[in-house]
Amino acid sequence: NATTGLSAINGLAVDATGDIYASGAGNGVSVFNLTSVAPTRTLPVGTQASDLTTLELPYATAVDPSGNLYVANTASPDVSAPAPTAPIVVFAPNGTAPVRTLSGPLTTLAFASPQGLATDSAGNLYVSNVVAGVSSILVFEPTATPNTPPLRDIPGTNTTPRCPGGIALAH
Repeated sequence: NATTGLSAINGLAVDATGDIYASGAGNGVSVFNLTSVAPTRTLPVGTQASDLTTLELPYATAVDPSGNLYVANTASPDVSAPAPTAPIVVFAPNGTAPVRTLSGPLTTLAFASPQGLATDSAGNLYVSNVVAGVSSILVFEPTATPNTPPLRDIPGTNTTPRCPGGIALAH
């Protein structure tokens, strides 16, 4: 709406201080504090393919215990739009530019494959991942960088997830 600037919300996450991170098509990621109606800051959708901050269609979000924000990045259906730089981008607490990404063949992530993100109390990142119709849950260590393989891959054939749209962990 006009006050929040949000439309087509794809993901929500809440950090330890109560800040709310809302990702949405065309909006980037908007951050709200406990009492705000308007965003206190925004991580915008990028405009250049070479820009590390290119969030084309931010999908899922998660915040780890240290306050790092993880954003699942999806490619735009608009072929003239810049390509995102990585399937998952990581922002430091209160950061406005990514500090690292998760991408590359060893991650088994592809654009639009991360459907949901969650973190545990140790900071591990859990990704509900769907690539070419094959579902799995991937677990990455808190310090994973580009092309770091997951610590675990829980495949759909053993656990029966069928295109999981999200993931949540109890702490």
